[in-house]
Amino acid sequence: MSVMEFKRFIQQYPQDYFGNSGRPHINEPKSSILENLFLSLGRGSFGDGLIRFHYPESSILWKKKIRSCFSDYQNEVSPFAFDWLGRQFCVETSNPNSILSFDPATFEIFGIESSLANFMNIELIDFGNDILDISLYQSWIQNFGRGLKFDECVQKKKGMYIINK
Repeated sequence: MSVMEFKRFIQQYPQDYFGNSGRPHINEPKSSILENLFLSLGRGSFGDGLIRFHYPESSILWKKKIRSCFSDYQNEVSPFAFDWLGRQFCVETSNPNSILSFDPATFEIFGIESSLANFMNIELIDFGNDILDISLYQSWIQNFGRGLKFDECVQKKKGMYIINK
């Protein structure tokens, strides 16, 4: 998988930040779709901070946090991205055609039957406002005058917004 396989996603959500190197790594293909995603988009921020992509170490860290916070959920997951509200997007290890969203604010889990490539290029494009709350994010940017940095998320709290790092 290379950046070109995410062309529709990248056109819809322009890249605003990419880790230390400033551009995606697209060299040799790796053995799994997730490894290729990390190489292609890992550490990247898209849509002015709307969605950001994990790199291997952050994925492992968030896997542990998800396991701790969502202890009732027993299946193994691999986090690959997170949005402006801190929701973690994961591939279910036992079913690579299942994308799960873990919401740390509400402790809810949402599932979408989709491959990772289709999730990126179809679901996030056609249903992006429902999945990522784009309208609310645009409103937040208008009120606060900027997008989010890679390590920032917003928490809704009784009519207020708080930036968490």
